[in-house]
Amino acid sequence: MKVVTTTLEMLSAPADPARPLPFGVRLDRATDVPPEYARFLYGVIGGPWYWI
Repeated sequence: MKVVTTTLEMLSAPADPARPLPFGVRLDRATDVPPEYARFLYGVIGGPWYWI
């Protein structure tokens, strides 16, 4: 099995302002997320990936 490791590092804030979200799209911060919901998101979003 070939393994590729990728790391990302952000040393400063982006110079460009954030782009506005498309019409009808919202971005909300989730707080106090129950473990069951976190597992659901992990499966739905990260399911296709092999996480180690």
